[in-house]
Parts: sequence; structure tokens; C-alpha cells
Amino acid sequence: MTKTLYVTDLDGTLLTSAGTLSSFTAHTVNRLIEERALPLTYATARSFSTAARVLAQCRFRLPVIVYNGAFTVEATTGQVIDSRYLEASTAEAVITHCRRLGLPPLVYHYEHDADHVCWVADQPSLGIRNYLRDRPGDPRLSPKSGWDELPTRNVFYISIIGAAEPIAELAAALPVEVTSACTANVQVDTYYPTDTWLEITPLGATKATAVRAVRESIGATRLVCFGDNHNDLPLFHIADESYAVRNASPAVTAAATGVIDSNDEDGVAHWLSQQHPA
Repeated sequence: MTKTLYVTDLDGTLLTSAGTLSSFTAHTVNRLIEERALPLTYATARSFSTAARVLAQCRFRLPVIVYNGAFTVEATTGQVIDSRYLEASTAEAVITHCRRLGLPPLVYHYEHDADHVCWVADQPSLGIRNYLRDRPGDPRLSPKSGWDELPTRNVFYISIIGAAEPIAELAAALPVEVTSACTANVQVDTYYPTDTWLEITPLGATKATAVRAVRESIGATRLVCFGDNHNDLPLFHIADESYAVRNASPAVTAAATGVIDSNDEDGVAHWLSQQHPA
């Protein structure tokens, strides 16, 4: 019998434009997981803590993918199942190029069984200020007094947020020894359209790699996924069916099997309900 794994992105896909979960989507997710035993999980650029907070009403059971595939964790506890890190030399080179171009990064690293987000406290960009404003009291936040204090070991994610042109310049300036040792993704912020993100993750740390491992672990032979932004493209490329919400970027829409209702119309939940009615 064919077993299908369903994987959804969160921001811009399962969540509304306000970054919240509708009551209809929460009810649908729980019904399908608990009553139909549907193999359903999520893959997001968020951390586990921020994902778990916005999904507090949902009762996911399968491992979930966070930080764009750098970590796969238990759905209820956040215990790390699998992780990938940048080489220290790669992290150092990225930070050096950011410094040269005056584009301060957010550097994520894992230490003492917890993930931390570091930045140079006296040089926050507008993008970093937006990031911090949305995360008051976040226990991961770890400001540093200077560039030389930014960590380079156990780094699993570096994000640089800014206007489209300087971010494109930074991405183009990364030497081949860096780009060959990591995955670099450029995309527009879901909630601040004037902000563009350059996301640096370890080589092979994509949603696709992490989801493929989850699919194998549960014995699924098919994969259906949902997304809206460029970091979903690797996942779309390995899926048997891929669906872009109506608000998705043109590149994601072009790569999709089909287009469903937007995130503000509960597109993912309605599609799943139609495929698996009560």
C-alpha cells in the first residue's frame, strides 16, 4: 500500500499573513493527525521554539524540520534528531565578507544544548531591528559587543537582512570556496517585503534533505508538499506532488504541480480536507 508523507511550509503557507494559525487550519491539522493518522509534518526556516509557539494548538507527531533543514527535531520536545553545521572556516569567511560590505549578519550557533542568535549589538541593520522587534524576550538572543565575538564554531545558519541590491552584491561576492561549502538562498521576507534575506546554511542542509530522511524513517513512498517561497524549491524538486499557495512567489508557482488557495484562505487545510474528508 502506498504511504504518502505530507509536508507544509509555515510562514506564507500554513500561517496567515499576520503570522498566525487560523482555528480552521488548527482543527483540520489535528483531525487529520488524530482521526486519520495522516503522516503530516512541517519544514520551516523558523526555530523550533518560534514554530512551536505559533503552532501551540496543533498536535504534530512526526519529526519536524526547522532552520531550513539544518535541524530535524522531535515535534513535542524539540529534542535534536539530526543536525548539520558549517565548517568554521566557511562561517568565518561569510562573516568577513559581511564586515567588508557593512552588512551585519545574524549568526546562529548551538552551544550548551541550546541554539543562540548572535549579532553585533551596536550595529543592528534595519532588518535586524525588525527581527528583534518581533522576538521580545526570545531566550536565543545573544548580542555581542564586536565583530570578533561572533561565533564561527557550531554555526548552522547565518542570515543577512537588507535591501535587495546590497544583498545581491554580497551573494555575488562570496568566493567559490564558500559557495561550494554551503547553501546560499536569497528571498524576500514574508512579512517585511522591503527586506531581502541571504540565508547561509550547511551544504546539504535543505528542507529536501531533511524531509527525505523523515520519509525514509516512516516508510513513506510518496511525498506531497506545500510552499510559497524560494527555500521551498528544493523540496518541490523531490516531491511527487507540490502545491503553491496562491500568494507564492512566481518561481515557486512555476515549479508546482498545482496552485491552491492562499494562506489567508486556509489553502493547505482546505486541500487536505478535500483529499481526506471527515
